[in-house]
Amino acid sequence: MTNSRYDKYFEENSESAALIKEDRERKVFLETINGVKTYIKRYAPKNKRENLCITLKLRTDYATHYGKISRELKRIEIPHVEPIYIQKKNLGILRNISLLVTEYGGEPMGEVFPELPQEKQLECMEKYFYYYKKMFFNGIYTTDYNIHGILVDGECNLKLIDFDKYVYKKRPDRVFSNVEGKKYQKGLMKGFYSHHMEFAMGMENRKVREYIEAQICEIVDLVAKFF
Repeated sequence: MTNSRYDKYFEENSESAALIKEDRERKVFLETINGVKTYIKRYAPKNKRENLCITLKLRTDYATHYGKISRELKRIEIPHVEPIYIQKKNLGILRNISLLVTEYGGEPMGEVFPELPQEKQLECMEKYFYYYKKMFFNGIYTTDYNIHGILVDGECNLKLIDFDKYVYKKRPDRVFSNVEGKKYQKGLMKGFYSHHMEFAMGMENRKVREYIEAQICEIVDLVAKFF
């Protein structure tokens, strides 16, 4: 079902709200609706092959993929920013545009974390790594899990966001082929390990730093055994 309030953002040069972020394939608009900050993300793949795959339904567009991962996260009760509107429009074989609308869910954890009291820092990290392991054991995998893809509010409630590099497999015991499994391991080691080790080294709180380091080693070892 379409929604005229949001569908105006399908237009290339929509000036309906403030453009707050833009890259090669995505524009993010901010509009306050009924007093609530609302984010409208407009995805328009530039790659011809990717567009063709979406048209032929060999690949899911970004917004629809977000909705799929959101449903799985909701199923296992992982807090995240849920979509309030998703719509896709095909403008030709090689041109697909999709909209994803979400409401404000908190501030980026990477920006807020240094200002939190030490006990809140540890509480946040306990939730942070618990969510990752819970997803892993329920067939939801990602090589892009980092503190910049998490939102947090003043009560240290965490919400996941940005699921571009998340994947869901129905059979956790037969997740990937050997080649895919090794690729996942490599991605985890390159991204997850290096990002979190660097983050841990910047911690002044020794207890938090040692907790993060221990969790990193546990998760990397878990993935290595699983694959």
